[in-house]
Amino acid sequence: MTFEPLLSSPLIVQAHVLGATLSLLLGPAALLRKSRDTWHRALGYVWALAMAATAITSFWINSLRLIGPFGPIHVLSVYVLWSLWQGIGQARRGQITKHRATMVGLYFWGLCITGLLTLTPGRRMNDVVLGGSSLLGVVVPTVASIVLLLTVYRKNVLPLGKIGDRH
Repeated sequence: MTFEPLLSSPLIVQAHVLGATLSLLLGPAALLRKSRDTWHRALGYVWALAMAATAITSFWINSLRLIGPFGPIHVLSVYVLWSLWQGIGQARRGQITKHRATMVGLYFWGLCITGLLTLTPGRRMNDVVLGGSSLLGVVVPTVASIVLLLTVYRKNVLPLGKIGDRH
């Protein structure tokens, strides 16, 4: 692991990684706290700000352009900002079950899965975490994503449904 590729990156990339790292670290603390607890609220607001900062800074990172300066990841950034708005509104309206599902979903899809995708070959975080290894850049995100999805699916943490469910 070497921080050189990150330290020599543009400031906007460093801010993006800082926001994502803060979100990744604060997420479990905010998500696992008792609802309506002062610490839960404080951590939740800091987490939401870090998530928003991560999403907003992504608009100035344009490594995969499809439409002008924007790529597929920017659709996720818009979704993250919208979901944060919705999740905070749900909490304020007392829709705690919806609020929890929204925030857990944001943590899982917006941080865990997309974070693993940053480890793929050719990405800056692959250079930082995996030393630029192409093999590890395919194996680590694939295996970790499968394990994460199976764990979430088995424990029914997210409303992904079970095989054979009829709604």
